[in-house]
Amino acid sequence: MNLFWLKLRIWTKTVLYLALLLYVLLFFFNNTADVTIWYWFGKSFTGATWWVMLFVFLGGAIAALLIRTIFKTLRQISELKTRNQTSRIERELAEMKTKAAMLHTKPASPPGTMVIDSPPPPTMPTDPLE
Repeated sequence: MNLFWLKLRIWTKTVLYLALLLYVLLFFFNNTADVTIWYWFGKSFTGATWWVMLFVFLGGAIAALLIRTIFKTLRQISELKTRNQTSRIERELAEMKTKAAMLHTKPASPPGTMVIDSPPPPTMPTDPLE
């Protein structure tokens, strides 16, 4: 049964490609008339209809590629801005955490006791003659 579907698929493709080729040939034979296209002040191009259509098609394809490239570039710029903003925020958060870790906190003291954060008083010499 699989062989039948494979043969059907191949014959369908073959018939469609032959019909497309026949259409293209008929298009070229039926569009041999000359056409004049204006493209600048005082300038014009005279050529066969199919040549003009070919150039118009190629121009449209190039324009579509350029427009697609422009939109991709704009999207990449937007993603880059977002990425830079995210990394900046992460960097600032890391800096805040390191600054917070560097702060000295007072040790917790039991209620009723007093903690003095001053250095001990200097010791007095025991020998008065010194």
